[in-house]
Amino acid sequence: MARLGITYEEVAAAAESITANGEHPSIQAIRNQLGTGSPNTIHKHLKRWRESRPAQLVAAIELPKALTQALHDVIHQAASSARAETQLALAEAQAEADELSSEGELLETERDTLLDQVKEITVENDRQRLLLEQQDQSITKHLADIKREQEAAELARIETAKSRVELEQLRKMVTDLNEQLKASTAALESAKSEAVEAKQQAAVAITQTESERARAADLAQRLVNTEKNMETALKAAREASEAAATYRGQLQGMTDYLAKETKNRP
Repeated sequence: MARLGITYEEVAAAAESITANGEHPSIQAIRNQLGTGSPNTIHKHLKRWRESRPAQLVAAIELPKALTQALHDVIHQAASSARAETQLALAEAQAEADELSSEGELLETERDTLLDQVKEITVENDRQRLLLEQQDQSITKHLADIKREQEAAELARIETAKSRVELEQLRKMVTDLNEQLKASTAALESAKSEAVEAKQQAAVAITQTESERARAADLAQRLVNTEKNMETALKAAREASEAAATYRGQLQGMTDYLAKETKNRP
């Protein structure tokens, strides 16, 4: 919205006051007295005020007829040739002044409108800047959240890799234990076969002559040793079987844990 200018009444009152004090009511003098006002607006109102006062000015400066006639006779001859040109120049100057005053008022109106638009644009720019700052803060927060999630995902990936390595190690241990169990089982079967064979040989030796008792005793001792070896093999097989069961449980627990972590990971 354009600003309201000073009124004709304000300019006229100021001109009357300045004239009453014996001073010339110029544009600057009126502006100084009012403390505000555009020179173009003051010029327009001052011109109107002056045009409304010609009769008063004539009455105020009325001279005796004799003096007036004398003065008129003196200046009439010198001024007659230049009067028309002077009046024309004054008229042209006044017209130019009026035109400049009108253009000045239009320019001031446009200036005031532009100033109001600048204020509105400034307010809008401030609002947009505040929104941008808020958006920057939001983006910074989101980037920080994304970074934390990436770091958490990287830690989870590292832990998963470690778990996979441990799982492979456990699988290898189970495989080794299974091999040991197979070897112990084979040794046990071999021991059983040797025991059966020894018993058979002992039975044959008992039925043999007294001369072969020594051999029978030797075979009996071999049988005892074989049984001891068989007991040792059975014990080793049981221990291997128990260890394999333990590692199978650990392997199953680790497999379940990895499956749960993989399922919960986004």
